Amino acid sequence: MTFQDFQYECAGLRLKSEFELPGYARLNASSKSSPRAADVEIGTKPSLPKLKNPQLTGPNWQANRREFLLSIPSVCEIYIAEGKSIAFAGEKDGATREYVAFLAKALEIALLQRGIAALQCSAVEVNGKAVLFCSREPRGESTLAASLALRGYRPLAEGFCALQTEKPGEVLAVPDGRCLQLWDDSIAQLNLTAQAGGTVRAGLHKRHMQIETAASKPLELAAIYFILPYAASASATIHALDIVDGPKRLLANGCGPRLAAFYDVRNSYLVCAASMLRDQAIFTIEHSQKMSDLGLMAVSLENHWRDLQFLD
Repeated sequence: MTFQDFQYECAGLRLKSEFELPGYARLNASSKSSPRAADVEIGTKPSLPKLKNPQLTGPNWQANRREFLLSIPSVCEIYIAEGKSIAFAGEKDGATREYVAFLAKALEIALLQRGIAALQCSAVEVNGKAVLFCSREPRGESTLAASLALRGYRPLAEGFCALQTEKPGEVLAVPDGRCLQLWDDSIAQLNLTAQAGGTVRAGLHKRHMQIETAASKPLELAAIYFILPYAASASATIHALDIVDGPKRLLANGCGPRLAAFYDVRNSYLVCAASMLRDQAIFTIEHSQKMSDLGLMAVSLENHWRDLQFLD
């Protein structure tokens, strides 16, 4: 297989891969004919180079200014270099399907190496703007996005959005454009069986959803919601964050304070926080764990968007 077989776009990056990437947005014909080269090349190698002098380390990763080595126990190692290439090496032959499940994390690192901040989130388009739902731990972000899609709000992102803060006072979200991923029980509860695609990983009851996504282009960031642990109330409880908690949550839900400082993107998170706090557009949200309450939560969100005056 050649790189030209599989071409995609994600969070503003053009990808070339030697294997198929289920759930990622393929380049359209007009984009393929563009002379622009790929931003990131993705492939496999029998083995990966070791970092001789790592400047920063974590539980399962090492980093220097040019390279990042990430280990996924019992699955693979991932080597990201200069924001331009991602290589996988694993113990099993033909394990590319497993690799795709961890590609989003590698792409977030590639963005960091390019000096671009990102937020882990699901996202939907509301009246031409991006609304993000963030959590460092799984708390139903994709299920919430899918339930909002049933009300006409097209999904933008499954796992993360890059942030653009070049223009003063304006923050743009550049979505990953991936298909939503839902567990089988959520699919059944939302009556989306007809839209369910293949499983995300072998043996995992989680599937790529064939729900139309919005175009993967930069959109003005209208609001950010940080999802808290489940509440007893059926409707959503929403609170605005202040100048102290807003930046902290942005950094924590991005790459974290250490990597943000190491890759010199901390200022991007702070600029984003300042801009959003000026418009009072960073919130925490508590919601019920019950699938039957998702409709009430959607109504609460729509009312909140009307209060914020970006929904009629």
